[in-house]
This record gives sequence, structure tokens and C-alpha cells, in this order.
Amino acid sequence: MKYRCAGIVTYNPDIKRLKKNIESIYSSLETLIIVDNYSSNIVDIIDLIKDYSKITLIKNKENLGIATALNEIVNLSIKLEYQWTLLLDQDSICDSRIISEYKEYLLYPNVGLLCPYIIDINKINLNQYKKLSLPKYSKVKYAITSGTLIKNEIFSKVGGFWDELFIDAVDIDYSEKLRINGFEQIRVNTTYLLQEVGHAEKTKILRIHRDHAGKFSIQPYYRTNHSLKRQYYMARNNVILIKKYKKYNSVLLKSIFIVLYLSAKVLVEKNKKSLIKVILKGVNDGIKFKTPIYSK
Repeated sequence: MKYRCAGIVTYNPDIKRLKKNIESIYSSLETLIIVDNYSSNIVDIIDLIKDYSKITLIKNKENLGIATALNEIVNLSIKLEYQWTLLLDQDSICDSRIISEYKEYLLYPNVGLLCPYIIDINKINLNQYKKLSLPKYSKVKYAITSGTLIKNEIFSKVGGFWDELFIDAVDIDYSEKLRINGFEQIRVNTTYLLQEVGHAEKTKILRIHRDHAGKFSIQPYYRTNHSLKRQYYMARNNVILIKKYKKYNSVLLKSIFIVLYLSAKVLVEKNKKSLIKVILKGVNDGIKFKTPIYSK
């Protein structure tokens, strides 16, 4: 079985961070595909990878968004006759054992993807993760894209990633399609991904937190400091997905969740006037968007 293929989408990456990302996984791979979305520092990327013989670089002539770039990676993986593809963000660093830890689950029936335990370095460190009492694996409803090993055959069956979403909620959409079509998503708790969500800052606002081991605690909210463009797409795309999957999810419950989620962001993020403006625009554009209603 061919499964040692990975892909990274780049867009103006921090070169030092990208190098760490590549080096964390490179020795475990046969092929690494980098799809660049028209980075201003493409010359630095080319210089970085020139000595890595197993890297294939695809240079897009404009920023086509994360979904389209991910589709390019998986489609090339399929063309190269791989059965699985590991997807990574440019600034997330995975456990060097991630491929070997996933191997045990490749033949599990009906599995659409495997994902690692996500360590948000703003909230939990590696030592704290290692002390958690976690089962060897868990079945989950949703998986973020980075660190996910997706089965190429099932990717083709469910239609891949949705280009229209561009940069946000792409992973939620893909997980919804897997779940609705009866494919399982397994989080392998024995491996991890180090991720930094935005450029987070701790706030004085507290919330109830339940970790993946089932333990409840009081934790501070973090402001992500995402760009206004990203905040716009968060609002827009969440509204679009409520409409897209209304046959399978409660529109009321999903809408309440989104209102609470966006309200919390306004409460903790900076530039509140600008943020409210882009969120309202995102919600309005999401409502007006001609959303195809999903039906398997």
C-alpha cells in the first residue's frame, strides 16, 4: 500500500517554520508535494527546498485558496498512485512518528481519515499532552485539515474539498461529507500535531473547558488575532454550511452555536468596530450565497 505521500499548502510562509515543518516529516515520506498560492517570498521557498529531492513544487499564478490547493495535492497524489495523503499546514509541526503511528489503522474498515491529537501551543504543551489519560484512538465527528491522513478513494467519492469556501471551514465541510456518507474519522491519540491558532493571546475572560480526556476545567478565552479577511470568511462560511447541510443538522441549534461563537469573538478580539463590520458582511454574504443543498 502506498501511503507515504504528504502535501503542504504555502502562502507567504515563515521560512524557518516551514523548514521545521518539512524536517519533522521528510524522512518518513516517499513524496512531499508543496502547492504555493502565489507567495511573495516564493524565491525563498525555492531556495529552501532545492536540496530536498523528494519534493514536488506546484506554483499557482494567483492565490486560489486553501481548498483548491488541497485538491491539487490530493489529485497529484492519486495520479502518483498513492492510496492515502497526509495534509499539513505550512506552520504546523507534526510528530516525526505520525506516519508510523497511523499505519496500524490503514486497513480499518470504512475509515475516511485519520487525524492526530492537536496541541494548540498557546493552551497546552507537549508535556501536558503526554500526561493525559487518553485512549489509544477515538472516533470523532470533525477533524482539522492539518495532520490529517485522508483516504484518496473516499476523497474522490465525496467530491474532495469545496473550492467556494476558499480559506475557512474547508475541514468542517469535508468532515460533514464523510460523516453523512457513513465514513469514520479516527483520531489517533498516540501521535500529535503542534499548532498555533492565529497569534493567540490569553484574555481575562474565563470559560468551561473539557479536554479530550474528558476532564473539565476553567480556562481563559484566547483571542486569535486572525486577520479581518479571515474573520469575514469564518462568518460567511459557517452560515453557508448551515444552509448546505440543513437536511442533516438542526438549523436552529447550528445557528445558535454560530451566534454564540461570533459573539464571543467580538467580546475578546481587538478592533471591535472593524470586526463587527466584517462579521455582519460575512453573515449577510453567507445568507445571500446560492448554496447547493447537500444530499448524498
